[in-house]
Amino acid sequence: MKKISMLILGAAALFAAFSCSKLNEFPVFENEESFVAFEKATYSVAENVGIISIPVTIASIDPVATSVAYTLKDGTAKVGENVRDTNPQAVLTFDGEARTQYINLEIVELPGQYTGDISFSVELVKPNSLKLSAEKSCVITITDNDHPLADILGTYVVTAQDYYDNAISWEMTLTKDATDVTILYCDFITSGSLQYSSWGDWSYVGQVSEDKKTITFACGQKCEAWYATEEDQFMLVSWEPGIYVYDTGNITFTETAPGVWTSTDNIWLYPVNTAKLWTNFCAKNEVWTKK
Repeated sequence: MKKISMLILGAAALFAAFSCSKLNEFPVFENEESFVAFEKATYSVAENVGIISIPVTIASIDPVATSVAYTLKDGTAKVGENVRDTNPQAVLTFDGEARTQYINLEIVELPGQYTGDISFSVELVKPNSLKLSAEKSCVITITDNDHPLADILGTYVVTAQDYYDNAISWEMTLTKDATDVTILYCDFITSGSLQYSSWGDWSYVGQVSEDKKTITFACGQKCEAWYATEEDQFMLVSWEPGIYVYDTGNITFTETAPGVWTSTDNIWLYPVNTAKLWTNFCAKNEVWTKK
């Protein structure tokens, strides 16, 4: 809505500026300059959301009475199977008063069936009296609630000791992979990475065991975050203070209670080219507790 409102104000300003050179003419935002658009290009909804309402807005100085047709298009989600239109005519009617109308769609839940995240699109059909803007289509992604790792994924409070054995705490999130249901991503495996989140993506990949009791992070993997240059990426390693640092082996977390994961491994995010010990990128005896 804000984007469309800015376009309306911009159009009004343009006509106001134009009127300065033609003082005897009153600027008008003609109907042929009006357009219709989705307010967002993408939406993400849970499969059990039920009815969703997608706003469609007419950008014009004065409200316009018209009708706008739309169509649903299959993607990985199928129309009629994963989503149903509550409006059999697939037409929005604008009464000349309200600028925004809503496409109401029913998301069909398939409980117990894991399909992965699936998506479909909605496209506006050119109305007779209005133009279509670039936002003439939007994609809706239906997130699957039945992911095999659903009980593990989510936000955790992490407690640990730092390099000097001081108690530290922060939050991190475990997120799923788009296609592989046996792996997940940990966004901030140390408190230092959270502190420098603006440097890029700090995610490291964890492999979940078949019995879902352990999560293993392979040492040696690099994240997308970097320091100073893109060559100074951070490698995940295990370490012993003053003794040995290695980039092979694993860091393992074990479920010790429902929603609680612990590791006795010492974790260090090692800046590959600078070889500098950033103590706030070190953590010992991490405990993850799901929020």
